[in-house]
Amino acid sequence: HFCITIVAFIFSILLFALLVCSVVLTSAYVVSLEKTCDIPLKAYFWLAIIQLLLDVFRTDLIRVICRWDPNSSSANDGEQNDRIPVRIICYHVGYFIYALVVLRLGIKSIFFAPKNSTCDQTATELYQSTRVFVTLSIAIWSTII
Repeated sequence: HFCITIVAFIFSILLFALLVCSVVLTSAYVVSLEKTCDIPLKAYFWLAIIQLLLDVFRTDLIRVICRWDPNSSSANDGEQNDRIPVRIICYHVGYFIYALVVLRLGIKSIFFAPKNSTCDQTATELYQSTRVFVTLSIAIWSTII
């Protein structure tokens, strides 16, 4: 149990760091709005922010859009409480695929950018904050796996 506690603690610290980094990434995006960048960091920013919003509002999205509350004492539209509805499983699978695509785009944009890329000089703030954000994302995924 001690090992699980340590991993959960590290995961929590990394999530908090990612949240702080998302604020920095947002300010770097605003500062770099008019700057040119030849790798898709601005698109990555929006995809990463959407992912964060899906994380933060996951319970509300499932309750309102998917019409399911796991804590409800009712039968949830005639379904048994102990079974997770297919729509919820589909939501989670879709989210998982989306999160992996966003992570792939971040890794490809930062760590496998073309050698002649100039984004690190033209939009330095956005490039550096995205680099930290992607690195933290990799660390978080590593603790999950």
